[in-house]
Order: sequence, then C-alpha cells, then structure tokens
Amino acid sequence: MTARLTLPTTLLLLLCAVAAKAQPPADSAAMANKLFAAIHDSNWEGFRGLLPSAKMIHAMSKKEKKKKLKDKQVMNLIEGRVRDGFNGILASAKENGVELQTLEFVRFQTFRPWEGADRPIALEVFYRWQGREGSLSFSVMEFKGGWYLLEILRSVKVFDKVATE
Repeated sequence: MTARLTLPTTLLLLLCAVAAKAQPPADSAAMANKLFAAIHDSNWEGFRGLLPSAKMIHAMSKKEKKKKLKDKQVMNLIEGRVRDGFNGILASAKENGVELQTLEFVRFQTFRPWEGADRPIALEVFYRWQGREGSLSFSVMEFKGGWYLLEILRSVKVFDKVATE
C-alpha cells in the first residue's frame, strides 16, 4: 500500500520541481541572482534557461517579426551570441586565475537606457573576489511577468581589473 502511494507522490513532486524550474525569474533581483549563480557554477544550462523562447523573441521584437526567421534559426542566433559571451567570461576567468566558485555576490543595479516598457534593460551584477569588486553586465527584458536574458554586454577581459589590483 505504501509503495502505491509513494510512486504517485514522487511523480507529482518531480512534475512540480520541473514546472518551478521552467518559470522565468519574476523580478530583477531573482534575475541577477540566477545570472550570478550560473556564472559562479560555470553552468551553461542554467544560463541558457534564462533565455526567452523563439515565440517570445518574435513577440518582443518587431524587428525579428519582420525578418521572418524560423524559431530554430532565432534560437540558434540568440543562443550562439549568448554562448560566445558566456565562454568569453569563462576564458577571462581562466586567463586571470579567477576561480569562479570563489566569487561572492555583492549587489546588482538596473539601468533603463531606453524609454518604454518593451525596451531592454541593462543589469549589472557586482561581485567580490579576494576583497576586490568587479561587475558583469547583461541586457535583459521584462516581458509578461518574467525576466529574460537577451545578451551579455561585456564578456572580454571582465576579470582583468580585479586580477591586477
């Protein structure tokens, strides 16, 4: 009897966990923490999970709608651009001897360089490494109650300053 109850309960918990994982961050603080955690853990899949779907990209961008790209093409473009930036951050850490697991989250800040609710937002995540502070910069978008990663704004030589101070 216990085995029969355990299996459905376990399946329900797994489904809830998967559904919760698929939810986009609900605010800028959650987005900043998820971005930092993905960098801290060198976790591409965690980073990739913050990207909008192709349908969302079409809905967010009038420019993308006009291009008439297929969903797979859109995702290849955005994933490729973000993956290159992610790899650039990892390479910069390696070049400068920065162990990403030792980074400490300090704070974050958002900027709205463009007016309008449907415009990208700049999000800067500040970290501490060996007593020195640096930052990582991203372009994000708030869309229908969720926050999504659009691109990495700076991915080259991002650890040079903290490594040489």
